Amino acid sequence: MPSAVTTAEPAAVRQRAARGEWWLLDRLALAWSVLSALVLYALIGRGGWYADDFFAFGQARQYPLNLRYLEMTFLGHPQPGVRLLDWSLYRISAMNYPLAAALVCLGFGYMVWLVYRILRLAFRPSPWHLVLTAMLGSTALWVPTAAWWAAAPEVGGCAGANVLTVYALLRCHRGPYRLLWGVLAGGALAIGLGSYERALFGAAFAVWFLLAVTCRSARPREALAVLGRAWSGCLALALVAAGYLLVYLAHHLARKHPGYTRGQLLHFLWVCWSHALIPGLFGGTLRTGQNVAVSYADPPLWWLTACQLALLALVGYGLLRNRLRALLAWLVFAILFLVGQYLIASARLAIFGVGIGNEFRFVADLLPLLILTLAITLLRPAALPLPDESAALQADEPAALPVAE
Repeated sequence: MPSAVTTAEPAAVRQRAARGEWWLLDRLALAWSVLSALVLYALIGRGGWYADDFFAFGQARQYPLNLRYLEMTFLGHPQPGVRLLDWSLYRISAMNYPLAAALVCLGFGYMVWLVYRILRLAFRPSPWHLVLTAMLGSTALWVPTAAWWAAAPEVGGCAGANVLTVYALLRCHRGPYRLLWGVLAGGALAIGLGSYERALFGAAFAVWFLLAVTCRSARPREALAVLGRAWSGCLALALVAAGYLLVYLAHHLARKHPGYTRGQLLHFLWVCWSHALIPGLFGGTLRTGQNVAVSYADPPLWWLTACQLALLALVGYGLLRNRLRALLAWLVFAILFLVGQYLIASARLAIFGVGIGNEFRFVADLLPLLILTLAITLLRPAALPLPDESAALQADEPAALPVAE
């Protein structure tokens, strides 16, 4: 019979190999995050202020930093975080666009790196980690969104806060310092809501993502045990979300504008999905239109079709690899997408028409969640055993332990 040393050796070798894979992936991902931020700054750093930017900074110049100023809404959207940023930038260096662009690009690079850290924390080593990180950091979808200051801190702040919420909740579950990470998860949600109310979708996604990468089955008892282990994070998210919704709904902030048909709504949803979001997943739309100073999606038909086929291939591969887990992941993302875009349609579709679905800023905050959804479908969660380990567990034998002679 084999000895304990020889039987345990494959596990040790596998662990050393995993360390080597992480070492290389970590450095490549960090380099890509920095490069993505630098390239984005090279593309937008020579831009300038436009339209709503002058109105926002005019208010920052006129008002002191008090509650009245922070409570001001823009088109019904409460944005105390954006207001605070506008006021601070105006006091530090008034109307300094390169400084504002640098802040946007710094936040973007950190978001890309944080997505990689989530993949590293939640899944086993794989080249897909670098591929998914590159898909997030190299898409042209961010360029028009980041170039317009009125959209950049709103959408970028929401997207970055969503990613930070997911990461903090994962760390809250894994430990150590669970209470601290739970508070950070709630703080990240509060920061996101200070920019854009769609950060609520990030909180819902964070809870789902935690369950998707830690539960070994669909049993409710196991899901409750996972949430109980991260109770401080879940409680913080619930309290922040409940408080925000209480204020938001009581003041009837974002008004609905009916007047569109069901056909227009379906057309708008299709445009958001096929023209802006999915081509953005694969690098960009190749071609854009321009409305005054704002670029919008205008992909050629062949590229639109190719992107949808590529996505279908990834969906099919994920379903074959992770089956029910992949199916649930796409179902959750589809619900978030439909609800989120419906809320935009209810406020803007009747006024601006179906063409607003081509604006990148209305889908950019969903792209990190789409990347993490792809990760759930394509990768093996670190919490799940490998096939040889699963066989040992089913036989009630610990993996890599010798059998006594």
